[in-house]
Amino acid sequence: MKLSELHDEFVFLSGREDLSDTRKTFLINSGQRFLDRLVTTKESAGKVIRTIEVDDWYLLFKGCRAIESVFMSSDDDRWELEKKDLGWLMLQYNEPIADVDTGEPLYYATPILRSVPQDKASITLSKFIGETVQADHEHFGYNGIIWMPPTSEQLVVEVHGLFYSEELEAENDESHWSVSYPDILIMAALRALEVFYRNTEGVNDWTNAIMAELGTLEMDFVDEDIAGVSEIEG
Repeated sequence: MKLSELHDEFVFLSGREDLSDTRKTFLINSGQRFLDRLVTTKESAGKVIRTIEVDDWYLLFKGCRAIESVFMSSDDDRWELEKKDLGWLMLQYNEPIADVDTGEPLYYATPILRSVPQDKASITLSKFIGETVQADHEHFGYNGIIWMPPTSEQLVVEVHGLFYSEELEAENDESHWSVSYPDILIMAALRALEVFYRNTEGVNDWTNAIMAELGTLEMDFVDEDIAGVSEIEG
């Protein structure tokens, strides 16, 4: 279903003809984020692929719930970076960033992107000796990685992890949930409505209904995962 069709079904099932399209969209996206957090499906997995240049050492991106692995590739090779604690990375590479020797990236860490008090016009990436490195981004909701050493050549970085579904904004927008499971998405939107009206009974009823539907989906995912597997490796 497209967003406009979800609006129509939401009004029909809730009886709330008084809600504006903006408020209906808000509730539908709230329900969709609830579903994303509630269950992990094959559509939860995603990857960010970017071309990075010489001297690059970080990447920022949005919509990521959890980073699982990071890969780099050149024209001749592809390798996985080893995850390290941010403190370890900063101690190992503790010079001003311009003085850190470039090379083949080996390690990555997830940085703390929020500074207190927060500069809403920029993101503080890290504090190296003698300098604070910031990126000009005006929006919240970013995740990111720092790798070391900085790159000595142009590479392609792949960040694999769990990502939120595409936010629905325009009338014709669609997402995994709206196309494959529009009924469950509408249930989640109706649950969100009850949450904001503090109707505990209504929230519990919709949660139970959603969990029952998601239980059947998880059985399908298990069947798909074990299809063709004839024995357990030991």
